[in-house]
Amino acid sequence: MSPRGSSGKVGPDSGESPAVRQASWSTPRPGRAERRRRKARRRAVQQSARRRARRSAAAVGESRPRRPRWPIVVGIGLIVSILVATWSDLTLLASPYRSAVDTLRQHVLYVQPGAGPVDAAAIRRAIGVRPIAVEVLKPGSAQAKDPGKACAAAVDRIDGLMVAVFVGGEFRYGCESDDLPLTVAWEGWDFTTWYIVGRATGYLVGDLAGQVDQVVLRYDADVAGGTLRDHRRRFAVPTYRYLVAGGLVVLVVAGVFGLRAGLGRTVRVGARALVRRSRRRARYAELDGELAEIALILVELRPDAAGAPADRLGRLSADYLTALSDSQHTDRHTDLAELAGRITALRDRARALDAAA
Repeated sequence: MSPRGSSGKVGPDSGESPAVRQASWSTPRPGRAERRRRKARRRAVQQSARRRARRSAAAVGESRPRRPRWPIVVGIGLIVSILVATWSDLTLLASPYRSAVDTLRQHVLYVQPGAGPVDAAAIRRAIGVRPIAVEVLKPGSAQAKDPGKACAAAVDRIDGLMVAVFVGGEFRYGCESDDLPLTVAWEGWDFTTWYIVGRATGYLVGDLAGQVDQVVLRYDADVAGGTLRDHRRRFAVPTYRYLVAGGLVVLVVAGVFGLRAGLGRTVRVGARALVRRSRRRARYAELDGELAEIALILVELRPDAAGAPADRLGRLSADYLTALSDSQHTDRHTDLAELAGRITALRDRARALDAAA
């Protein structure tokens, strides 16, 4: 019989507790409930990473800047402003009074074809450089049916002018520009002046030169009486106004399209840069999720768990810290593909160690 305790067996009488005997063999494997909790935590981390990636990807489309519309609005506003300022000249291109207005811009007398003989030289001598113009219309013509419109067509487009309209050798209508330099109220002066002209020319029907003299005398009387300031007539070439109006419209349209094209290119370049940044943010979110999953596995593993070699777990931990540092210090020049490959390899190594646990 051998001495007591010399057999080398460990039994209930050896004096060692069950916990000591178990620790000396290995760390106990986690229970089923604990493993389920670990898997649930990892799934939650992965789902959170996928959600962040989806939100970042969705932000690519939502944050894409829309092409600005204000250049079009500004261009339309400029075009409308120019059209309003030059509308009277532009509409004159298709007006039946175009010939009369173009003539009166450069001369003091317009005689419609078929209006009859007119002593043009005497009329020009009587008017001189006074701001007075005369229209002689053919009886029965479209313009003669409404002499008020024929008169307004001229004074609306020629500054500082008085116009007298004659039809069939008789004074029919008189009007003046809005900017005629009056020193009294327009309403009273207009009525009085043309009423007196009408009365004075009533006895000179057929004598156009004599009737024009009455208009000139009335103008001189108003100047002498101080109700009208005298000024000299300046003649302008109508083609210049049309060219300026048309040129302004063309320049504005070209400028608007050029501005729109330039801004569109700028917006497209900015949109592409924004898309690239959004995609990188989405990829960052995915990589963060993978790193978080690796971190959970490392926390749950111990060097003696399931017989896993301590050096493998140590190398995995060191590589993980390196990848984590590189991920935290990334910039727009970082090669995400290379970093993603390293993180994926680390995750596969961590899962292999976890499966062996």
